[in-house]
Amino acid sequence: MRSSTLRGLYVTAFATGFVRPRVMRTAPNGDLFIGDIGSYKPGGVGVGVNPNTGRILVMRAGAAPATPAEVVLDGLDRPSAWHSIRPDRTRVTCTSA
Repeated sequence: MRSSTLRGLYVTAFATGFVRPRVMRTAPNGDLFIGDIGSYKPGGVGVGVNPNTGRILVMRAGAAPATPAEVVLDGLDRPSAWHSIRPDRTRVTCTSA
């Protein structure tokens, strides 16, 4: 599928390499946090995800282009939300089936 935009605008990939990114949040300092819900179960798309393969990654503000995201938390069961992104406290919500 080809993306289209208004004349004079263009689309480019900002980040790649995630398994199933679900949610993003921007911290006050500009860092971008990404919730990746995890790897697929055998059988692929539509079968579900393996429990405890989710992770939260951060892309640092001001990092050089093509700098890979840093894993902040891993081993999570489908992280779907988090609140209060501050240096002293973060609450992560995970979904269990």
